[in-house]
Amino acid sequence: MKKKNDFVTNSSSTSFVAWGINLTEEAIFSNEKLIVKVIDKLSKKNYEGITSIKDLKNNIDDVMEVICYDLITKENILSATRGPDYDENEIIIGGAVKKIQDNQTLFEFKQQIIEALKNIGIETNKVYYIEECWKDV
Repeated sequence: MKKKNDFVTNSSSTSFVAWGINLTEEAIFSNEKLIVKVIDKLSKKNYEGITSIKDLKNNIDDVMEVICYDLITKENILSATRGPDYDENEIIIGGAVKKIQDNQTLFEFKQQIIEALKNIGIETNKVYYIEECWKDV
């Protein structure tokens, strides 16, 4: 049996295993640093007319996409997913368990994740073990 400790998807199920946080819509819009980065990324994608929080809230799917796919890059230790129900407007974001180095302690790994979150505008002093799985329909 093959075991994978990361974002996994196939035709029937999806799972996400990481040390990280759940980022709610409320947390996104109350985070000025993160919102500035989202607006910057959207403006580079030629989104016009998004100049306020209200405009962003009316385009929540685009905001979530920018956070998951533009702010979190392959060079970064972080991975992200929106979870099973896109209507919840929550992002699961963290460092995949498989990315811990052989010579790295769990404390060091968690600190690396906290620093990576800070680099994209998310301030936290604690990350949690997250293990999610859902059936694709």
